[in-house]
Amino acid sequence: MTLLLVDSPGGPQPDEIVRALGPTGAVRVLMLRSGGAARRDKLGALGTVETFARPDQAVEAGLALASRVPIRGVVAFSETMAFHAGLLANLLGVSANPPAALIAVRRKDVQRAQLAAAGMPTPDWRLVAGEQDLAACADLRFPVVLKPAVGVSSFCVARVTDPAGLAGSYADAGRRYQANPWSNGADRLFLVEEEIVGSRWHADARFGHQVSVESILHEGTVHHLGVTDKTPIVPPFREEGHLTPSALDPGELDRVRSTAEQAVRALGLTTGAVHTELILTADGAVVLEVNGRLAGCMYGLMKFSREYDIARAIAQVACGQAPDLPGVPLRFAAFVRPQPPTGRHWVAAVDQDALDEALKLADWGMLDKPVGSELDSDDGSISNLARYVTTAPNSAALFENIDRVNSAIHDALTIEPTD
Repeated sequence: MTLLLVDSPGGPQPDEIVRALGPTGAVRVLMLRSGGAARRDKLGALGTVETFARPDQAVEAGLALASRVPIRGVVAFSETMAFHAGLLANLLGVSANPPAALIAVRRKDVQRAQLAAAGMPTPDWRLVAGEQDLAACADLRFPVVLKPAVGVSSFCVARVTDPAGLAGSYADAGRRYQANPWSNGADRLFLVEEEIVGSRWHADARFGHQVSVESILHEGTVHHLGVTDKTPIVPPFREEGHLTPSALDPGELDRVRSTAEQAVRALGLTTGAVHTELILTADGAVVLEVNGRLAGCMYGLMKFSREYDIARAIAQVACGQAPDLPGVPLRFAAFVRPQPPTGRHWVAAVDQDALDEALKLADWGMLDKPVGSELDSDDGSISNLARYVTTAPNSAALFENIDRVNSAIHDALTIEPTD
C-alpha cells in the first residue's frame, strides 16, 4: 500500500517533505506542474512523480493513479491542494474529513454561517458575488474587511473605511483575484465583514492581537500542539512573525484553546492538521478563520522549538494511525517572513554576500524574491522578501534575533518603487 502526496508549493520545503515521508514506506507524488522541475526532481527521492496542470485536476489524476496503485492514505501540505486532496481521500475511502467539513474550511461564508449557528461570536457579514450585492453592505459597521470567499495568505484582502470606497475596492480586488493563476479563473465571490477589533492580552507591545492554535485530529480526537503568537500585522493585512511557545498566561491559553476546539467541532472536522486563527478581543478570543491544513510556518517552528516532525504526524493520521505528539518546547523559535514597504515595489539588486551573512544569523533561511521580482503589499503575506527561523533561550532574546536578521536582510536587498 502506498501513501499519496498531492503537492504544490507552500508549507514544508521539498527536502523537508522527503525527510518526513521517506521513512513512512512507499510514496507516490502527484504535483502541480507549476511547482517546477527543481521541485519535481527533489520530490523524486520519494518515488515516482506525476504532474497535473490545475489544482482541480488533482482528483482525477489521483483516481487514475489509484486504479493502478493501492493507496493507503492521501496527504497534502499546501493550502492550494488541501481541499482537492481531501476530496480525493473521500473518494478513495481512506482517512479524510467529511466533504461538508472540507467545504466549510475552504469557503469563508459557509464557515462564518456554521460558527454563528454554533453560538460562537462572529462579525456581521455579507456575501458579494457582483456589484449588485454591494448595497446590502451599507448597514454594516465600518470599517469593514473585504476578502475572497476562497483565499490564501491574505491575498486580495482590503480594509475599507466607508461605504463610498467599497465599490472601488471590490472592483480592484476582483480584478487582481481573477488575474492570479492561483484563483484558476474563479468568480469574484467575496465576503464583506465588520472588522474584529483586537485588544492587548500580552504585556509586551511587540506581540500582536492575533494568535493561532495548531491542532492535529485523529478519529475525532483533537490534539492541540501549541498556541502561536504573532507580531503585529503589517499593513494592509500581512503576517510577518510567528513565535512559539506563546507568552500568554495559562488561563488565557486555556481560553484560546477552548475557543479553537469549539470551532473545530462546529465545522465537523475529524482528521488531519487544523490551523485556527483568532483575534484577541476585550470580550475574548474570536475566530478569524479555521483552515484544514498545516500552517505554512509550522513545520519550521515545531522542528526548531520541539524537534518534532509535524509533517510525519500528518502522514500518520492520513494512513489511519494515531499521530506521534510533541514534547514540551526545548527553546523559543520564530518563523519570520520579512515584508517589503507598503505599495508596489521591485527588487532592484541583491548583495549576495551580505544576504548570505544575514541568513547565517538565523537557524535556517532562504530568499523568496530574487532580483527583478515585483512586490505588491496588496498581495498579502506572500509579498514577503525572504523567510527564516531563529531560536533563542527566551522571548526577549528571540525578539533581538528577529530585529538583527530582519535588518540584515533588508540591508542586503535594494528595493525600489515601481514607476
